[in-house]
Amino acid sequence: MKKVLVVIGGQSTEHSVSRVSGSSVCRELNKDKYDMTICGIDLEGQWYVLDPSIKDYSKENWLDNATKIVDIFGFIKSFDVIFPVLHGLYGEDGTVQGLFELAG
Repeated sequence: MKKVLVVIGGQSTEHSVSRVSGSSVCRELNKDKYDMTICGIDLEGQWYVLDPSIKDYSKENWLDNATKIVDIFGFIKSFDVIFPVLHGLYGEDGTVQGLFELAG
């Protein structure tokens, strides 16, 4: 089973839109084929592993029970596939994709 990381949020003005889109991706991803982890980036740029029991990350409780990621580079290297659902600056401009490419 492929390990998939879905990344939502981000530091752009489209942060909240990304959380709505990310919720849709998480609902539709086939959990029988993929071992999914959801990662959220808050507006300050801090990365978290999100609680998978939350069904709608657009709500204010999206960071409830989240775990702060200390070693971001090491963390992202542990996945087979990364699905960035980041809109706007740092998402659609290729910045975070470059980070993922550097991580292999």
